[in-house]
Amino acid sequence: MDNISRRKFIIRSILLGAGTISGGLSLLSLCSRQRSYFIITDKPASDLRRLLYITKIANNKANIEYASIRPSFPDLGIVENGRLIDPIQSHGLDPDLQNFANELRSRKRVGMHLVKVDAPGLDGNDTVVFQVNSEIVEQVSLQNNYQKIILVGEEGKTSFELQNGFLFVTQAPCRYKVCREMGPINCGKIICAPNKLVATINPAHRLFDGITG
Repeated sequence: MDNISRRKFIIRSILLGAGTISGGLSLLSLCSRQRSYFIITDKPASDLRRLLYITKIANNKANIEYASIRPSFPDLGIVENGRLIDPIQSHGLDPDLQNFANELRSRKRVGMHLVKVDAPGLDGNDTVVFQVNSEIVEQVSLQNNYQKIILVGEEGKTSFELQNGFLFVTQAPCRYKVCREMGPINCGKIICAPNKLVATINPAHRLFDGITG
């Protein structure tokens, strides 16, 4: 089964049902402010433990459901805000999560179990959070406009501007200045690895990140 077929199967299983799930239709209910993981697996117990370990989701805080499905090759899918995300193709995800997806897809045995894991949901806080060396150094409201927000990292000063809910980099000390070329964003993260700097907009609302440097 190729990647397109895998993707179509997960879409049908997760979003539409389409007769692939033989039980547990509550699996189809999604919360727009939660990230949901779906594992098609031949080893549900061990794969669930591995997912919880990688994502650091506490077993007693996650909503976990099982369903039997028609035989399909093992795979991992992520749904957030109603969108299906391929963990291998998406940037900014934990490499261990991407390795897990690769390992699942390389298995020869088919899976007959679908495991859904809902991570605990968080409400958006309507702020932009700035971190340097993993420490929060500044927080500003999306409701306000700022012509210059300056953060000092290992490479020097990075300047941001926040206008009408959109954040963008106006000055960057790193060599390639990829973050400045990204243009305005209104969700997700701007990460500058050389400057050890992260700017996060509405951290509970989006999965996709912009990784620069």
